[in-house]
Amino acid sequence: MPDTYRTIQGDTVDLIGYRHYGRHNGTTEAILDANRGLASLLAILPEGTIVTLPDLDFETPVQTVKLYD
Repeated sequence: MPDTYRTIQGDTVDLIGYRHYGRHNGTTEAILDANRGLASLLAILPEGTIVTLPDLDFETPVQTVKLYD
């Protein structure tokens, strides 16, 4: 069952993901997928925004993109 989080001053989606899940890889995308419209807010989320934190399966490897060879 997904958890919810109420943002505090200075929160960003990736910071919330790291605090809740303990890692960055794939958490930002999962949070944005679970919270349609969240990406349209500023980079620093407004204080008091309710964010749904989806259940994630960390056993499944996350596909990454190589920016440089």
